[in-house]
Amino acid sequence: MRWAFLGVTASATLLVGGCLIRGADTIRPTPTPPGPPPKPAIDRSVRVRLTGAQPVSTLQLSVITPFAIRDAGSARLLHESTQPLQDARVQSATSGLEFGPTRIDADDVVVVPAREPALIVNGRTYRGSLRVRRAADGLTATNILDIEDYLRGVLRGELPAGFHPQAQQALAVAARTYVIYERLTAPADRDFDVLADERSQMYIGVKGEDSIAVEAVENTKGLVCLVRDGDKDRVFSTYYSSCCGGVTQPVTDFRPSDPDVETLRGNVVCNDCYLAPSFKWGPLRIAKAEITQRVVARYPRLSRLGPITQVIPERVTDYGRITRVRLVGANGASETLVGEDFRLCVGGHVLRSTRTRIMDDGAFVRFVDGRGFGHGVGLCQYGAERQARLGRDYHDILRFYYPGVVFRTIY
Repeated sequence: MRWAFLGVTASATLLVGGCLIRGADTIRPTPTPPGPPPKPAIDRSVRVRLTGAQPVSTLQLSVITPFAIRDAGSARLLHESTQPLQDARVQSATSGLEFGPTRIDADDVVVVPAREPALIVNGRTYRGSLRVRRAADGLTATNILDIEDYLRGVLRGELPAGFHPQAQQALAVAARTYVIYERLTAPADRDFDVLADERSQMYIGVKGEDSIAVEAVENTKGLVCLVRDGDKDRVFSTYYSSCCGGVTQPVTDFRPSDPDVETLRGNVVCNDCYLAPSFKWGPLRIAKAEITQRVVARYPRLSRLGPITQVIPERVTDYGRITRVRLVGANGASETLVGEDFRLCVGGHVLRSTRTRIMDDGAFVRFVDGRGFGHGVGLCQYGAERQARLGRDYHDILRFYYPGVVFRTIY
């Protein structure tokens, strides 16, 4: 199980000084006893993988200010330019990396602009610095920046600008908590904290920094969700989805390996997301041959099934959400997948949720009576929007979807 303990204390300002004692000719300050040692500052950086989970062959990079390239391990200066970098192709060289015509004799570097935002990666602008690392089968690009700057680029990637400010602030707190949890629980050998897409949170960089997103992030600066555990506060993974379809899903049905956190036990009845475009959807008809292709693309080992002939809901909740799916192949072999894993095989935007009914239709599978969009764990974005319109503030919204949550400002 992954748990994240966040050692946080309330910050305080210590006023140090004493009375001035006036003598005949001098003014002497009274001795001041030494105060407590300063507490270490919380690391507010986050590493966002821009190129996805797998390495890519090349990327396009511009830096619109002077910049330096430093070794990622030692910070040793490898290259310095007083001029911007214009639309350079970055790729692996025989040894090292190539930034357009410039070759760097290192496999793991950080591009550090003189000012920000200055990085343009594959046409999108970002703040912070960029780590480029040569891998065995390509290269990876990771944006390193302050969490609050990152959140400004997440909010608009996740929510429409027209959503109520309280809904925006609720998501800002949930998104901040999520990325801090991921950072604290990332494996030691992983060189990123989150991906820039829906597998973590949609991060669109500077393009997302409209006034609504900036205000929501600033108004909740440093605020996170915690769960009480005796005398300790734990950070938990504040999952959220577009529309829960009327009731939230327990995290252990979504990801069985995750901790059974009280605040994520689901079954929260949400009567507020019925206006969502995907509150009801279907019927959806998909060929079994296409399902086979998509399942094998995600799980190559399942090629052993041969063509999939049956898709059977093996476990269904009282609310109609499929949590286990059994796939039967033409050779009689079968495999059971977590419902959400099956949905992502088919396509998260194709099969919008696992709250649906599965019907066999010869060479096709039909999904009928669909409800909701996404995994349905934790906060429901469209539910939060209507609650905000009804007058609830973001604290109340978060308490509703994460029962038992407590809040703490950590910086």
